[in-house]
Amino acid sequence: MADMRISELSDQDIIAWGMRPVDEALRGDSLSDFVMAIEILKRLPEEADALEDTLVEIALTKGSRGREAFVAWLGYRGIWKCGFAEPISEALCDPQTLVRADAIGLVAKWAPKSVSDIGQVLFGASFGRSSGTPTVVLSRKLDETKRKSGAEGWILREMKTKRQVRGLLFAQLLANGEKMSGIRSHLIEEDSLVFAHLHYYHGYP
Repeated sequence: MADMRISELSDQDIIAWGMRPVDEALRGDSLSDFVMAIEILKRLPEEADALEDTLVEIALTKGSRGREAFVAWLGYRGIWKCGFAEPISEALCDPQTLVRADAIGLVAKWAPKSVSDIGQVLFGASFGRSSGTPTVVLSRKLDETKRKSGAEGWILREMKTKRQVRGLLFAQLLANGEKMSGIRSHLIEEDSLVFAHLHYYHGYP
């Protein structure tokens, strides 16, 4: 069994091996094995709790692919921990539109705790002590990123921060119960595909 590909193993085999074949596929270089591993995470989200540290690690170190796996598992697992704030903050600015949209939907699901945890990752402990509601604070932060300018490297960092703040604000507005039409007028820079995905796949009106 040790020489078998993950696609050749049954779910029972994988569980018997302590999810090790999935761990190896997530850390490996084979795209086909990685895709199969994500499907297994969706089928066996509770069993994949054993891979939580791996999933957090690859979300922070393996680029968009790692964030895709983390977001997929988290969506099916249905839990939130403060330790998830950093990988989800990275997913909020992921270049893959669907990864970013799913991250926004997950943050909205677990607001206000998720918004508070991610806000502290982005802005420090002072975020939780800022005056005003999270919506007001995040709107103010977004306006600040729009006004700033500077050297190219600095601009790139600000662009990342702006996407993260905009995604976090989007999630907070969804958690507030705002409709897509209202959010679209408020976040005019947001990708229309994000709105479509959240509407059709997450059920937001």
